[in-house]
Amino acid sequence: MSILETKNLGYSYNGKSKVLEDISISFDVGKMYAILGPSGCGKTTLLSLLGGLDVPTKGEVVCNGENINKLGLAKHRHENVSFIFQAYNLIDYMNSIENVKLTSKKAPLPILERLGLTKEETKRNVLKLSGGQQQRVAIARALASDTAILLADEPTGNLDEDTAEEITQILKESAHELKRCVIIVTHSGALAKQADIVIKLRKGKAQIFERPEEINKQSTSQPQNPVYCGKIAYGRRTREKVKGTKNEYKQVHTDDYILEDGQHEGIVSEELWQKVHAKRLATGIKQPSRIGKERSHLLTGVLKCPLCGSSMYTNSSRMD
Repeated sequence: MSILETKNLGYSYNGKSKVLEDISISFDVGKMYAILGPSGCGKTTLLSLLGGLDVPTKGEVVCNGENINKLGLAKHRHENVSFIFQAYNLIDYMNSIENVKLTSKKAPLPILERLGLTKEETKRNVLKLSGGQQQRVAIARALASDTAILLADEPTGNLDEDTAEEITQILKESAHELKRCVIIVTHSGALAKQADIVIKLRKGKAQIFERPEEINKQSTSQPQNPVYCGKIAYGRRTREKVKGTKNEYKQVHTDDYILEDGQHEGIVSEELWQKVHAKRLATGIKQPSRIGKERSHLLTGVLKCPLCGSSMYTNSSRMD
């Protein structure tokens, strides 16, 4: 059942720089959505529009059949959505328990302990917690709320691999068992593989993919490498430090092919990644390395996209 919908949604800065253009998506309860895309493509902007933190320059956001602007953005935020902010947005003079109590009358300790905080840690002022611990408090605050929609901006960004996997499962349970609509902005391939629907943003446009079942079943312990559909391409840039400066470099060598823009991100399995590595060796291109004052920037290619089967190239890798 659709609870949230965008209709021909558009957003631009100063009426000139278009960030989002004609985005029409329906979001259902009981499903977890992952929004992917390169930095600056509008992922967080879309999340802000869905949550009523900003107003679109075109189109509308509809919740439970009503335009959220007509409903009132403050009322929409209070009654319909919970946020997990990338910057946490915790009340800094409170402890973890007090922060969670702001959104719910439920006992906060069980939720915080499930997210990995000890009883002693929950009593500390949040400023005395690590970044990862603060992120868990932000997640607990959203999970404790009774709202039907949960919006999360990079919820596993500052967490170790095991904790990130556990958080992903909790968010998934929140969608499937508690029948919430969970929408997550992420760069995590492991998290995206657990989503029911993947939305890829690129150049202001959205593409929607129902993840193939076999991709969802791949082990999250395999190497996760984002890939983009396009031409197979290779290239190398070498930079050298400018004398007399601390962090300034100049490019001294270029050997690149022009790359086509891609359509969407996928996940490279361990088997496919081994093929990438073999192709590197066959063409004489090695892993990026740092030798003396040189820095290398490397673009490498692979064979087929696991989502659509077209040729693609891997995201550039870099050794600073």
